[in-house]
Amino acid sequence: MLNVCIKKGVKEANALVSLSNIASQKMLEKQGFFPLFVFKYYNVTLGKKKEIDYSPLTQKLKLKIPHPGDISSIIDYLCGSKVSEYLHNRYFNSWKLYKFENTHSGLFSMISNNEILMIVDEIDKINGILIINIIKNTHNLSENPLIQICYFDCIDYYRYIEIINLLRDTYCNKSQYCNIQFFLPDCMDLSSHFEEESTNYFEHFLYYSKKLINN
Repeated sequence: MLNVCIKKGVKEANALVSLSNIASQKMLEKQGFFPLFVFKYYNVTLGKKKEIDYSPLTQKLKLKIPHPGDISSIIDYLCGSKVSEYLHNRYFNSWKLYKFENTHSGLFSMISNNEILMIVDEIDKINGILIINIIKNTHNLSENPLIQICYFDCIDYYRYIEIINLLRDTYCNKSQYCNIQFFLPDCMDLSSHFEEESTNYFEHFLYYSKKLINN
């Protein structure tokens, strides 16, 4: 399989493996793959949530749909992002990971396709960036689509929960959505903030990569 990819000019091969699947990890490592990062995946039912007091926080955050004039600010934010660095500039989308092109053309395309949200404070300063994807059930058109948070980047670790509740408030008010999925760096432990009955699925994954060289 890898030889075929090399012949076709593919430069890199990647794989997602459950953190608990030791056998698959060993098999990939024998093939020359190495782990790039660990991430957590949550699938949460939209519904009732825990009430959290945000009164100690001096500035309230809000979601903002970016426009092309925001691209320079987004590029500056991502250039200093620890999350982007940890994820090797990748984002999750429908069980695949893609390169996050932090360029004017790449961001313009995402903005045009309504794939990016900004988290801003009261003075319109960027506090976070989200990449979103709406997934429709093609096998059952009567089932409500779900929201996938493909990339979740916040400047302040302690405000992730505030943003998650902001997202849940936003999409709960739009009754056409059923679930919201989160792809998060391993350091973000949010399990205690989701009600047990609302978390349909949780998994820990390793992301493996291998450079392919055509000899």
